[in-house]
Amino acid sequence: MRVSVWFSLVSVIGFAGMAVGAFPSFEALQRDGIHAFTYEGKPFTCGEPVSEKVIADTDRKTVRQRVYRTPDGKLELRDTWTFYKRFPAVEVLPELVCVGDQETGIVADFQAFRLTSAPTPRVGIRTLTGTVCNERDFMPIDHTLAMDPDGKREVILDVAEARSSSAFMPYYGIDFSATEGIEIGLGWTGAWTARFRLTEQGLTAQAGMRRTHFRLLPGETIRQPSVLLFLRQGISVRDGKTAFHRFVIDEKSPRDSKGRLIDPILPITAGGGNKSDEAMLDIIDWGVKNRLPFDAFWVDAAWYGPPHNPDPYSNCGDKWWGYTGYWTFNPNVHPDGNLLRVFETAHRHGMKALLWVEPERSMSDMPFAKDHPEWMLPKGWQENKAVRPLLVNLGDPACCDFVIEMISNLIRQNKLDIYRQDFNLDPGGFWRGNDKPDRIGISEAKHIAGLYRFWDTLRQRFPDLLIENCSSGGRRLDFEMVSRSHSYCRTDFAIGHRGSLDQVLNVQNITLNTLCYQPFQGSETTPAATFDNYGFFSAVCAGSVFTPSDWNGGIVRREFTPEETLWFKKVFTAANRMRRHFTGDFYPQTDPTTLALDQWCAYQMHRPDLKSGFAIALRRPECKDSNPDAPFTFHLKGIDPDTTYTVERFEGETVTMKGSALATLAPSLKAEDHNLILLFYAEAGRPAAPEKRRTVYDPAAALKTAFGRAEINPCRDTNGVVWSVLRREKPEGRGGIYGTSRFAASGGGIYGIETMGNSYVAANAGETAPLFLGITANWKNRIAPGELIFHPEPTDTPGGGRTVLRFTVPEAGRYSFDLRFRPLNRGAGKIDASVVLDGEILYQAELVRDGGPVFASGQPFFTFADKPLKAGQQLECVVGAGLTETSNACDGTAVTFTLSKE
Repeated sequence: MRVSVWFSLVSVIGFAGMAVGAFPSFEALQRDGIHAFTYEGKPFTCGEPVSEKVIADTDRKTVRQRVYRTPDGKLELRDTWTFYKRFPAVEVLPELVCVGDQETGIVADFQAFRLTSAPTPRVGIRTLTGTVCNERDFMPIDHTLAMDPDGKREVILDVAEARSSSAFMPYYGIDFSATEGIEIGLGWTGAWTARFRLTEQGLTAQAGMRRTHFRLLPGETIRQPSVLLFLRQGISVRDGKTAFHRFVIDEKSPRDSKGRLIDPILPITAGGGNKSDEAMLDIIDWGVKNRLPFDAFWVDAAWYGPPHNPDPYSNCGDKWWGYTGYWTFNPNVHPDGNLLRVFETAHRHGMKALLWVEPERSMSDMPFAKDHPEWMLPKGWQENKAVRPLLVNLGDPACCDFVIEMISNLIRQNKLDIYRQDFNLDPGGFWRGNDKPDRIGISEAKHIAGLYRFWDTLRQRFPDLLIENCSSGGRRLDFEMVSRSHSYCRTDFAIGHRGSLDQVLNVQNITLNTLCYQPFQGSETTPAATFDNYGFFSAVCAGSVFTPSDWNGGIVRREFTPEETLWFKKVFTAANRMRRHFTGDFYPQTDPTTLALDQWCAYQMHRPDLKSGFAIALRRPECKDSNPDAPFTFHLKGIDPDTTYTVERFEGETVTMKGSALATLAPSLKAEDHNLILLFYAEAGRPAAPEKRRTVYDPAAALKTAFGRAEINPCRDTNGVVWSVLRREKPEGRGGIYGTSRFAASGGGIYGIETMGNSYVAANAGETAPLFLGITANWKNRIAPGELIFHPEPTDTPGGGRTVLRFTVPEAGRYSFDLRFRPLNRGAGKIDASVVLDGEILYQAELVRDGGPVFASGQPFFTFADKPLKAGQQLECVVGAGLTETSNACDGTAVTFTLSKE
């Protein structure tokens, strides 16, 4: 259902043969080529390929590669075409390869695409501004080219600097009519130029690197900008944005090791160097104590550098920028030499760990630059400065490898779930200063290819890692970056409360105007003042960032008042509720907005799989329809007219209505609404889907919720280890387990869990309770307290349930592993068990009990000894029952799972 948006808009038969505005079909474009450049001063035409092959063919896409060669045989153009089968889209990646042992001739003016339409009298060109950190970031820019005597004939778009979305977004809409056009995305994280020219022969559209005049050396392969073409045929521009958004989510968004979308986060943040470990723990504690739904703890800049004592009350301190290139923890603030204590606390409370790094920049007086001057690119005019920023040359393979290892070690040592990369430098001057006259563009091309290799390698090593992309805000938002990362700081203009309406309108604009290109984006919420619902929900998007110290020094400088805390809880709970729908379908309810005060800004997010969504409308002060007698009317999509929905208004009433009424709802706007309409809707009677919220691993609370009354009694064993003994009572009339569980604690972290007990079938006829197995789990020598997560996972199989024990290997070494079963009583049924290392199943089997034990007591089921493991590897023991209809399958079987370091 989730990929059906486009199917409901157009017929998808024969995408490859489709053409729009008399542009050639995708097949024709591949046959004839879409690139243009000169080779040794002469125009190059693709001609016949010297080779052609199909690289991949799945139910989602076909990948083909064609190779062309210049007449002198020295240069190859290697084109990789990806045809998407579920969408009217194709992606092309061009690479230039030096063949043989001689350098090539000069390649100049390389255009990643050059498309020419049939004659047309008029055409529209749509794009957005980029970000330069002001109120005009990401606003629509529309041009009309016409063959009229006074009509405009040409539009040239360029970047303000060598970051891809610094002046304009690298996405272009070409509209031949209201229902026919094409969306083009340029995948290039550097400097580009695009040109659209209308002549009597038709529209010519082209784009590529801003500067290309180079020869390749033997053995070199140089990547050029990739191109994404997406057809809009038979639908409006608004509906085309819905379809493009779904394409980006389904085909171009980061996924985890199991192929699932990596969901957006709801983070609470702290500056890295001016907030001590204790201050960070206080921030986490405040969020947990007040049950706020944050699911990530974000440590921003300034955690690094030589020993120094920064201002504890500012956001990141006054010299966070001056210590880049000194990538060890400031011992005055983080005496452990890491943030493990902070991040382990975050993990125990169900929060992911995020750390900020800026590896592409080093100050000239920092260790990175001093130790490796050969990897630094200077800017010519800065040579006379004693201390200056330098560009770290990711185009050098040795440098790129070093950075990969450096960041990998930070991820492992601090158990990061999210790696945040910033880039506060315009690299253009550094690249130009390093290029020779016959190698113009090479430094840029190699650096960008190195950046992609760097990130792709991190994802290979840490397949569940989320990369967060920042570049002085959102200055690198091309689709190559979107496919690898989320971006939760679209503009630095949103940081801190400026007290201006322009700041609030700016974040409204960004969400509505850019969601179709970048589904998983975020924003600081500080454009709003405390208690300002309108400002807050103007800033809310897929990831809504909360930095307490930016709210008048909260938590660090002062305590939030009860009234402030209550308001934060209310609005962030609503933002969390909105968040789960950002993986759904995006339906603009208004055209792109500017800073005009007479507009509504409105959109809808809809989850067809959940049959729910939300719609938001923000009225600006001078709207012509601000009269309550002429309210804003939603035109909601994805709504079944015959279904009954529950509709809840933020801080308002809850009603039920038919989908036919909901689809064209015009809610009244009361004075107390402060120009904000926020509606949540869901199919009436449908069980509510769980909110995306933090899971707090509190054994007592979890078991009390699941099984009834519980109490914790601390005690001390003969070795002096403090245990918490949990006594549980089986709830009346339902299944559950009883007995005692022991949770061993050391350094604030659980390192061992032992449970013994029986499972019971629910009393109600035809109803079964999940089966929980008794688990014994321990680390010999108490290695890495806090590593163990113990929780039941549901299964759809009758009578079934799974228990998963997960360990993160704390340090490299040789380990022994032992898994064994011990029957507590007799029963019939089956157990499935598996041992998994980094997603790879080491062993899997099914055990059958038929009135007797699985194995004799103490007999191992699966073992390994003296096995080398790496730090950061994930080892899981998954034990489940429910492979049979018998609800008492393997009732009362104890499982022991032991991992020990040699």
